[in-house]
Amino acid sequence: MMVLLFTKFNRPNMKKYIGFGVAFVAFIALSPVANAAVLYSQEISLSSGWNIVSTPRVLDSHTFSATENSTNFDIYVLDASQTSGWTTMANLGQSEFKPLYGYFINNKTGVDQTLTFNYKASTTPNERLFSRSFAATGWYSVGVANPTYGLPQGTGSGDTNNVANILFSLGTNYSQAVDFTLDAFSSDPDSVAIGATWDARTQSDANALHDLRETKAYAIYITNTAGLYTGFQNDSIPAPTECGDGVDNDGDGLIDYSNDPGCTSTNDSSEDTLPGTVTVAKASNSPSSNVASGASNVKWATFELTASKEDVKIESLGVIASTTLDHGLDNGKVFVDGVQVGSTKDLTDNADVNFTFGSSFIAKAGKVHIVDIYADAKSTTGAAYANGDTASITLGQGNANGQGNASLTLMTVPSSDVTANTLTISSGTLTATKYSGYGNQTIIAGTSNARLGSFTLSAGSAEGVNVNTITVNLSSDEAATITDLRLVDNATGVQIGTAKPSPSTSNSFSVNFDVAVSSTKTIDVVGNIKSGSNVGPWIAEIDTTSGGTGLSTGNSVTIGSTLMLQTITVGNGTLTQAAGTSPDDANVVAGSNDVKVGSFNFTASNSSFTIQELKVKIPANAATSVSSVTLKWAANPTGVSQALSVPAVGDPNTQATATFTGLTFAVPMNETKTIDVYVNIPTIANGATSGSAISALLDWNEGFKAVDSAGTASTTMASFADLNSAGSGKGTMYVRKSKPTIAAVTLDSTLTQGTDVVLGRWSVTADAAGKIDWGSVVITLSKTSALDIGATTTLAIWSGSNQIAGTFATTTGGLASGNDACDNLTSCLLHFRPTSVETIEAGSSKTYELRGTVGGIAAGANNISASIANPQTIASSTAIFSMVAGTQGESSAASFAWSDWSDLSDHSTNATGASAADWTGDYLVKSLPLTIGNRTMNF
Repeated sequence: MMVLLFTKFNRPNMKKYIGFGVAFVAFIALSPVANAAVLYSQEISLSSGWNIVSTPRVLDSHTFSATENSTNFDIYVLDASQTSGWTTMANLGQSEFKPLYGYFINNKTGVDQTLTFNYKASTTPNERLFSRSFAATGWYSVGVANPTYGLPQGTGSGDTNNVANILFSLGTNYSQAVDFTLDAFSSDPDSVAIGATWDARTQSDANALHDLRETKAYAIYITNTAGLYTGFQNDSIPAPTECGDGVDNDGDGLIDYSNDPGCTSTNDSSEDTLPGTVTVAKASNSPSSNVASGASNVKWATFELTASKEDVKIESLGVIASTTLDHGLDNGKVFVDGVQVGSTKDLTDNADVNFTFGSSFIAKAGKVHIVDIYADAKSTTGAAYANGDTASITLGQGNANGQGNASLTLMTVPSSDVTANTLTISSGTLTATKYSGYGNQTIIAGTSNARLGSFTLSAGSAEGVNVNTITVNLSSDEAATITDLRLVDNATGVQIGTAKPSPSTSNSFSVNFDVAVSSTKTIDVVGNIKSGSNVGPWIAEIDTTSGGTGLSTGNSVTIGSTLMLQTITVGNGTLTQAAGTSPDDANVVAGSNDVKVGSFNFTASNSSFTIQELKVKIPANAATSVSSVTLKWAANPTGVSQALSVPAVGDPNTQATATFTGLTFAVPMNETKTIDVYVNIPTIANGATSGSAISALLDWNEGFKAVDSAGTASTTMASFADLNSAGSGKGTMYVRKSKPTIAAVTLDSTLTQGTDVVLGRWSVTADAAGKIDWGSVVITLSKTSALDIGATTTLAIWSGSNQIAGTFATTTGGLASGNDACDNLTSCLLHFRPTSVETIEAGSSKTYELRGTVGGIAAGANNISASIANPQTIASSTAIFSMVAGTQGESSAASFAWSDWSDLSDHSTNATGASAADWTGDYLVKSLPLTIGNRTMNF
């Protein structure tokens, strides 16, 4: 059991700890009441203070015994979707209590009150099925509406493990369930009073809660809003109990609770006459773990004692200790409900030691009393037990040692011997093992705060250990290699004991910390490795004398054997470099900033490194197209920028450079970190050149500096060559004044035959940076062999309602006449050049259609597919139109020839003339290759 406090339970009137009276539920009528809309009614007693209730059925109405207003009652519902974690019935849109919801009711009247549920009669099948969803993860209060598994009021305290079955529909979508009524359960399992102690269980351990009961409510923590909570109701009236049915069932002339002394409540199932009975059983949580030899005040056994029908005075109990070699146990005591009753006595072995209580132990009817037996783990003479000895406790059969308060009948308590678990007595232990989370290491000389080993101390199950001494042994050479040897708590990083500035071969640390029973603590051995230390292995040992004293017994405990820690090799650190995954080649618009060009990986081995200096090279022909270079890495996403230095005329350097100093690019030991290169590109007017190719290189032997953890600097890369971002279609950005984007436009997939049939549809969009022209497009046409598309003279390109004037040519020849421009082949290239170049204004787009005359429909599937390919695999520098577009009708021609207007003067005069050198081909045009039509007819 665990005590759980909800941080969201902050309503001002709900106290964290508060006294609660007894709450119970009773049937006031188990036959239909006068109101035909009500099937039957049920009462819930509300203690003064907080209670938690739910309805298992659809209500017709409810009533409180005091006026229902905010002066007398507060009603809240846990709801994680609300900021406060609480909501009200009004906020939920509820005017009546609803199944599956849990309601916190604060009874502010100062006395017990009654809440009456009037259950609706004649519910329809769909009304009897319930489902509840959850809008956010967190805590919700829920009720019980499941007559198959939920316990009705009046059920005893026995457990059926119904929690998982009732919450089954939630699956794994909740993590915890909470019962708020633990305090009152032993005296009244039906109590709805919220106590000071709550019981919280995980989803996998849910059945450890007391059974879920109707009219009570609980809390669950929803971890996934996909979960649904479901329930249902039956439409029958529960059979009344003997103590609430208005009948004299036992013939004693007394009817029901509270007239018949055989009834403990209206939910009592029997009016049987006195005397009562007392049952005694070993508790499920009776101790079973090992006991430390010599420990004092040990709990050896726990029993549950329950009286029924009447209160019973328990005048005495016999306690029998069965121990190894008949040693008995010292200083035996009996505790009832946490309080010692009777005197302290030695438990003589196999003797029925009688503890008398007078009138101090009254077993209340219906309440489960907890009887604990304590004694020292010593013989009756005070001697310690040997490791492996055992002991068990039995409550011996009584003899007229109980008496009913009402019937005055003498009873035997217990009716027969009840034996608890046999416990093993063991000596406290402490073991030391190498910490599995830290393996052998290579660390460079000169490293400060080096982790030289790590080990775990484990206490046994008998008792915890107060550790007071840890001794670290070193060889003479090992001791001479380090300074400031110290111990550090692995979990907190806090130093333990005093450091050894100049270690010796035997280093004893005085410490003071506890390792609890069956618990562990991991400790790191830390020190500074001297610069210039020889390369080789270094191994520390934890000496056998390391240990302390048992927390229960005070006995001396050591680890028992020497532990060799991890092998630390004093070696050299290395830093390797490689080109990383750079971005795909792309066209970028002049004037763009923060354009990523390349990525480079740095891997540190055996030492951490800090890269302090880097030189970035940009190809000289792109120098004027880069205004500055920025380096970014994970720890510095904003980056560090430098202007670009362009080589002077005659300078043998072929690249422009940006040199970075004072960097703090850290690469942790045995990790890889990436640094990214970004560039700012000026506008064409400010010096950028359309068609220039920007890539990045890192200089391997100039402008490079990396420092390892010992402070040793390296000024050359291990690659022995510059690292280049460019390669395999990555790491090169091509500058353009503007750029086009080509996209497919939705086209009906059904093919028709006839003239002016649309075979493909696409759009061309100009970047917002400026307008673009296009002067040639090549469309790849694929079709079934029987189809024809008409002669080239019948093919046309349209934009909206306007036909674009121009000429068509195909790779199958200049078929100006005939039925099929593809010469009856299943695939051909259609080359179109407009008479005047098409201009797309900045930020706008035009939609185009390829139309033809479709004929030759044959039986079966007839298909035509149109696409724009991009056969060019390398970028072309800007050039005049004729060089870029190539010969019309030749398969080598670019599929799309376009201009960014970067040669503004010449382009304005004659866009396709011999001076307008601002045209380029299909390479990197977004989104080529592209299917612009796919139409089918089944005939």
